[in-house]
Amino acid sequence: MKKKSFNMQMYSIGIYFYLTVFLYCLNFGNKVESENGIIEFQEKKTMLFNRVREWIAVFDKEILFATKGELFILIVPISIEKDNPREFWTKLFTYIQKWSKTELAKPFYLGIGGKTAAIGDYFVSYQQAVESQNVIINQFKESNFVLYDDLGAYPLFQHLKNSTSTRLFIKKYLNPILNNSDDKNNTLFQTLRAYLNNNGSIKETSEELFIHRSTLQYRMEKIQSLLDIELTSSEQRFNLQLAFKLNDIIDL
Repeated sequence: MKKKSFNMQMYSIGIYFYLTVFLYCLNFGNKVESENGIIEFQEKKTMLFNRVREWIAVFDKEILFATKGELFILIVPISIEKDNPREFWTKLFTYIQKWSKTELAKPFYLGIGGKTAAIGDYFVSYQQAVESQNVIINQFKESNFVLYDDLGAYPLFQHLKNSTSTRLFIKKYLNPILNNSDDKNNTLFQTLRAYLNNNGSIKETSEELFIHRSTLQYRMEKIQSLLDIELTSSEQRFNLQLAFKLNDIIDL
């Protein structure tokens, strides 16, 4: 009887995974001085990881779970997305969020890496998930989760983040308002970002920030003075938008 040949490639086709990273804001990075404190800290951390693992298994047993430092890592088969990836990730995020509110009352951020077809691609997807998560924390907090494929131009900036030129560029365009001693809450920083995101519209920016037009105009005049630029210049607005995007990923 002739044996059937085993075609490994056949079994690999269509088996894709996402690597997803999410982080709870638990201040795990705080230093613990005493030996007893370290032991207690590790026990709480282990207990939390085990609870998350159990909760994810209830959602779908096909999702694999791991940890790296303070990060939770999910390896998610693309097959369980079915025909609507956005709906699946929204459902998973809502599920985790419900558990988080019930047991922790803490926020979390979910970064989703790109699809992978081989084990050799997993680390790339992991890096993409971490990048996605950090961009969320800095830019997209209102959504709390984002797919790497939806980040637009942000991935292009990754090779620039450790460049001296990048830091000098950010320093030139953002430090004058970030370091303004009269603006300890970074109001000017947030105002400028909203203004740029609304394409320079005073009406839409004031509505987003829930402030009067005259208040916004006062802030914009102060920003222009501190930065020594004219916001009517499309070139300057582009440079500022670029500075914000680079600032979002500079500490990854």
